[in-house]
Amino acid sequence: QKDEHLSISIFKNSRKGAAGARNEGFLQSHGTLIQFLDSDDILLPTKIEEQAEVLASNDKLDLVYSIATFIDNDEKPLTNKWGQSLTNTSKDFFNFSYQTMCPLYKRSAIEKYGLWDERLKINQDWEFNVRYLILGANTYFLEKTLALYRMHNHGNIGKSDRVAKIIESKFLAHQKIFELLQEKNKLDALLTKLFLKRFFYIYLITSIASEKRYTEMQRTFIKKNFPVTKAIPLKIFEMTGVNKLVIFIYDLIRKLR
Repeated sequence: QKDEHLSISIFKNSRKGAAGARNEGFLQSHGTLIQFLDSDDILLPTKIEEQAEVLASNDKLDLVYSIATFIDNDEKPLTNKWGQSLTNTSKDFFNFSYQTMCPLYKRSAIEKYGLWDERLKINQDWEFNVRYLILGANTYFLEKTLALYRMHNHGNIGKSDRVAKIIESKFLAHQKIFELLQEKNKLDALLTKLFLKRFFYIYLITSIASEKRYTEMQRTFIKKNFPVTKAIPLKIFEMTGVNKLVIFIYDLIRKLR
């Protein structure tokens, strides 16, 4: 169906990975509003229209986001959802409040707060959106489902977090956000506790993957930034039996929550 108001351009991506593709798309674009969309996800027909109306009604907003409901491979709705209201506490700088396709951004916001980090193989959207919040982006939550997130039975990169490149990316994303919080003086006791748990988890999966080139670097970083760990012999958790037991207990607790 032709639409005189709609122009579609397809570009060959000169960058590698999802973050690079999003950056390439943004750099090739000219519009005042930006919508990112992964190829396996779906926008509902009124998403951009409804969110654009919200942005037009408030000049101070940088982005508006809505809910993305999970669907299976047959596009049947599941119970899980992306998209939740912000708490207006420091937890917003750690929580994964919305996923890639949930927001509609003003172009000016991306120009102000920065592009996607192309070094990251995982936690790209978490880093991108948490960074925006730390830097002061003004958001609005339109509490309704306006997108669908496809949950695959296999091949989802988020389920492969114990592969070397994925581990490196996970650590880098969290290190970057942690150091930004330090720089902006937004790191409080709650965030320190949350990040310590996360860095400890990453350290454990690094040792399970036998990535010794990363364990020493992570051990140094943890002891430097979390003084409580200085008395803990972290090398103990690099022992095969110990680290696997701790991860097993950790995963079990997460499933029971």
